[in-house]
Amino acid sequence: MLEKIKNNQPLTKAELEELTEKEKKNKQRKGAKGQGKKQTAIADSKLEGGLNSQKAAAKYAKVNTRTIRRWVANGMPTGKLDGKTIYIAEMLDFYKLNEGKESSKDRKREQKAQADYKTTKATLLELELKIKQGELIAREAIEKERIVRILTVKRALLGLGRKLAPRLANIKDPRKIQSRIIEEVRLIIERFAK
Repeated sequence: MLEKIKNNQPLTKAELEELTEKEKKNKQRKGAKGQGKKQTAIADSKLEGGLNSQKAAAKYAKVNTRTIRRWVANGMPTGKLDGKTIYIAEMLDFYKLNEGKESSKDRKREQKAQADYKTTKATLLELELKIKQGELIAREAIEKERIVRILTVKRALLGLGRKLAPRLANIKDPRKIQSRIIEEVRLIIERFAK
């Protein structure tokens, strides 16, 4: 439910009722002293567990409506019920306690995520520029070229017997046969190295 509130997703009627119950329990724990007047003052403006107007939310949090608008702009979660914005008392309490800001833990996490995003985007743009300038080649192109070269060497080595057999048939000296084979293999290697 907290995730829904943080992501500004509408709450179901059951979830809003659950929030209302939690709010009542919190108020009971705080004690009855001074709570009766406050509950009476906002009871008319409550709608299914949420405060149904900025004015009611401001009255509940003891701030002005401009502050409520600023908190919402800063990311304070609100609910939706029948197309109306509902201000959640617990979120109002939280933002009042934190002076209208998200918790420092959330802020640090968000700042780190934004920094990581900017760094990644800059790296990606840098790579795209190098590709356009011809400094980098796509991995697929390199892989295709490598495969072509390997197949060329393979064909040359497999064809070596067919090519050398007629030339070496009349030679009786094993050293001459060896030097001719080495000579042909070197030619294949040199072609591969280019």
